[in-house]
Amino acid sequence: MARLPLQCLAATLALLTLLLPGGAAHAADLPRRSQLGAQLDPAAATAASAAGLRVQTVLPGLSAQALGMRVGDVITAVDGQAVASTPQLLAWLTTKPAGSQARLTVRRDDKTLELSGSLVERPREAASAHYVVEYGHVAAVRGRQRTLLSTPLPAVAGQRHPALLFVQGVTLSSIDQPLTDANAYSRIVAAFANNGFVTLRVEKPGVGDSEGGPATTVDFEQELDGYRQALKALRARPEVDPSRIFIFGHSMGGLWAPLLASEVPVRGIAVAGTGFRTWIEYALENTRRQSLLSGATAAAVHDDLTRLAPLLTGFLAEWLTPAQLRERHPGAKDLLDDLFEAGGTLHAGRALPFWHQVNALNLPAAWAKAHANGAPQVLALWGEHDFLVNGLDHRLLAEHLNGLRADSAQALMLENTDHAFLQTRSQADSFKHWGQPGKAFNPSVIHALDTWIRPLAGRGLR
Repeated sequence: MARLPLQCLAATLALLTLLLPGGAAHAADLPRRSQLGAQLDPAAATAASAAGLRVQTVLPGLSAQALGMRVGDVITAVDGQAVASTPQLLAWLTTKPAGSQARLTVRRDDKTLELSGSLVERPREAASAHYVVEYGHVAAVRGRQRTLLSTPLPAVAGQRHPALLFVQGVTLSSIDQPLTDANAYSRIVAAFANNGFVTLRVEKPGVGDSEGGPATTVDFEQELDGYRQALKALRARPEVDPSRIFIFGHSMGGLWAPLLASEVPVRGIAVAGTGFRTWIEYALENTRRQSLLSGATAAAVHDDLTRLAPLLTGFLAEWLTPAQLRERHPGAKDLLDDLFEAGGTLHAGRALPFWHQVNALNLPAAWAKAHANGAPQVLALWGEHDFLVNGLDHRLLAEHLNGLRADSAQALMLENTDHAFLQTRSQADSFKHWGQPGKAFNPSVIHALDTWIRPLAGRGLR
């Protein structure tokens, strides 16, 4: 049986941002931390070498370049400890403040090399002709979390602007990147920052400068609190018009968005590539879709899903541990090996309680509560070639909200676009090239946001 592609919604999106953060902050001002500056992809073990992380891109001026890392290198150990996954590397980086010494073992052209040197501090974002960036933090349940606030130029005393809280997906990648970068998240936020919106981004607990790590131990509710505190702080800013606050939630961010809006009223919510049905439904459907894209036969997929369904129910609904599942289903070792990682402590890179809480969500009820708290306008976007989500969830969301109030929501498909907002020819094309360089950003998401937000905010994004 082929290995099941059990990626959670956006769980494979770690390569979207290309940057790996390091160092948990403890000083009063949340100082800048180190940054590796490399795009990595898991590399399988060979007969002669252990598994590791293959370097796809080395960014200039950061730690990877300073250490002498090259594209094609496979990182197999850090400070003498084996590393084979991004969460492992992230956990190591949280122990390495900027300026500290690091020793990486890499496989290069069938040779094993030791790369050593000092880790480089992550750079700060510069101001532009349209906005200035302020580094701050909010106090949340897991500790202080780094915030990046952009405010429009020129600054006029007493002037209030529309505002955007950007909520990223599930992966533990940093949002602390210049808005001039070419990645999709920066491109989307920059469209708002360059057109008179105040924008706010917040790092996840244990990521970048934020306290509260290890990030892999953070659950859904704890992460929600960071966004909650950020939204409250945004609303309290003197530059912000509280009647024109918007949330953009990508992927898992689309699940946090209605929970935030049910507590703090907003003018509008845009979600993209997200879910609406139960998580068990999502996991089964996503496994079917990706298995078929991987080349599995329909008959084999049917058999695998039949075996997988009780495992997901036990894990997500009954909260059984991996050990309990193995005892209950002794013939399902192959599927359980796919479901859990890091000794059974993680699923899709996140702590098991994270997924228990996600599955417990009643999203229709959450959206109805958000609707009752100010009746925001909602835009639900999905890419035509998104292999991680189904457009049906977005249509069901819009139908649900329009049943509460006519014309309060719309669902819109982005043509030739995938989950990462990249231009693609098909689902198969996106699946085949996922995480690889070469695909261009599709500005259709910005065009759709511009059309939607212009009458609500009194200004657009172009």
